[in-house]
Amino acid sequence: MTFIDFVGFFILVVVFGGLLVVLAKIRGRDQEPGQPCGAPAGGLDAMTLVLRRANASRPSGSWQDNDYDVFDGERDVGRIFRQVSGAWWWGVFQHMGRKAYGTADTREEAMTAFRTEYERLLEDRR
Repeated sequence: MTFIDFVGFFILVVVFGGLLVVLAKIRGRDQEPGQPCGAPAGGLDAMTLVLRRANASRPSGSWQDNDYDVFDGERDVGRIFRQVSGAWWWGVFQHMGRKAYGTADTREEAMTAFRTEYERLLEDRR
């Protein structure tokens, strides 16, 4: 491989890699802060869980775009984030009564699993 071939390959890798980063950032914008988390199980008057990007709700530290805190009103009740493996991790905070967490293939599945477990925890507390 000549130096010219190497430079051409390097430029191709940088351009393609940059395109992937841009596409990932665009795809991550479909869940803006303040959007509801999961489909409401109890109809229109059911509680609304809201996702807020971690970098907006946790001012200290550096957080990825695919890291969200889950709020019930103003109360921070859990977290959903994309792992390096690509799976989505979700967890309800222990102060809700017991640990509850899992993984899902998509963010939407993680949001639905979170809501289901959160509602179960609330029922157990009644």
